[in-house]
Amino acid sequence: MKHNFTQIAEYIHRKCLNKKCIRKCFIFGIVFFLGFQIFDIFIGTNKHWVIVNEVYRSAQLSQGELEKVIQEKNIKTVINLRGCSYPQDWYMGEAKSTLQTNISQEDITLSASRFPAPSEIRRLVEVLDHTMYPILIHCRRGSDRTGLVSGIVCLLQPNSKIEEARWHCSIRYGHFRALGTARVDEFFDFYENWLQEIDASHTPELFRRWMLNEYKPGVYYGKIEIIDFPQTIQRLQTIPFQVKVTNLSRQVWHLHSGTYAGIHLRYIVRNTRGDVLYTDRAGLLEKSIQPQESMVFQLGIPPLREVGEFSVALDLIGPNQISFVQSGGELLIQHFRINE
Repeated sequence: MKHNFTQIAEYIHRKCLNKKCIRKCFIFGIVFFLGFQIFDIFIGTNKHWVIVNEVYRSAQLSQGELEKVIQEKNIKTVINLRGCSYPQDWYMGEAKSTLQTNISQEDITLSASRFPAPSEIRRLVEVLDHTMYPILIHCRRGSDRTGLVSGIVCLLQPNSKIEEARWHCSIRYGHFRALGTARVDEFFDFYENWLQEIDASHTPELFRRWMLNEYKPGVYYGKIEIIDFPQTIQRLQTIPFQVKVTNLSRQVWHLHSGTYAGIHLRYIVRNTRGDVLYTDRAGLLEKSIQPQESMVFQLGIPPLREVGEFSVALDLIGPNQISFVQSGGELLIQHFRINE
């Protein structure tokens, strides 16, 4: 009887040890897998299929890594979201790889911390519509800009859902909705808000229409017009002029006094050599400008001692000191001449 009890005890002990071993191995496997994924996302190449055999995504690859992916995945087009960056080494290596493998390379200029310019979104749609597939999409880390474009690709597919697009811009691929990179998520927020305005549900056709015709980059969308600038200017004469700004965005512009935190106007005077002779800001007051509403600023350039050709460049500056030009706006330049 005692012998049987000892055998049973040993048997139970062995089973417990096996269970503990299995549990430890399971935990170790999970930790190893998660560690590998984290390493691949933040230090590695962050490579994944968005649509199997059609759309592939990655971080910036070396020339050798890129050529290997082109061969293995049969890539026909590389879409670089970091813009034309000649003569930086990574860009030259990429250009050599696409040239040597006889495939297309398309450069789209996006930022991880700013809203995409409407012109770049339209260009992206054009590329996606007409390029050869399979395609490789990449930025620097393959997380933010690449996540945005992966989500766009997803929403252009039949039976797609906005949740699926947001999944491509998630922690799974190294993207966090925080600080500047939240602009990526807000792009899809704008689309959902527009759908609510027109009381509609997502379809690829509506998403395409929104990107091509309705998308506006947050508050960073407006118009500047010079409505009164002197025709004849003498040396050492003050130059007064008026500028009208119009809020073309879907959001209220908030101006603030004594700080650069609100939306305001910046203007810079240069000579033909490019030297900055004067710079100033306007709109530093407590005021709100509603969508489609305009406001006129009274500006001035102090007397200049030089005679000749000059220019004044005007741009709107938004929250976080981001220029509207950086979000696709146009820099307004007024040329003028000062006589003796």
